[in-house]
Amino acid sequence: MKFFILFMATFWVVLALGLQSLNVNGGYRLLACLTSFVIGGSNLVILKIIPGPTEFIDCAAYLAGGPVGILTAMWLHPRILSFMKAPKRHKEKASIQLAPVRILIGDKAITLDPATSQALLAQIADALNKPIMPDTDNR
Repeated sequence: MKFFILFMATFWVVLALGLQSLNVNGGYRLLACLTSFVIGGSNLVILKIIPGPTEFIDCAAYLAGGPVGILTAMWLHPRILSFMKAPKRHKEKASIQLAPVRILIGDKAITLDPATSQALLAQIADALNKPIMPDTDNR
C-alpha cells in the first residue's frame, strides 16, 4: 500500500509541476498559483512517507510516478485550457522599424527612405555573406 501512495504522491507533484510550468510560460497566473497547492500537498505526503523504511518496490513506484505525471500534464494542459475557453497567449514578436538613413559623402548628403534602407542592408548582407541586423540596443 505504501508503494501506491508514493506513486500517487510523485505522480501528483510532477503533474502539478508540469502544469505549473506550462501555465507560467503561457501567462496563466491564477492557474499557476493554484497548482502550487497541489505541489505542496503532494510534497508533504512524500516527506512524511519517505523517511520511514522503504523497499525496492517503494523506490520503483516513487520513480515511476514522475514520467507518468509529466506525460499526463502535457496531455491534460491543452484540454484544461479548451474547457476553460482561455485564449492562448503568445509573446508578441519584436519588429524592427527602420528610420530614414542619411548618408554623408563629402559635402553631399543622400537620404534613403526606410524601404530603400532595408533593401540596401539586404544587399550589403548578401555581399558580405553574413546577416546584418540594425543595432536595437541604442535607444
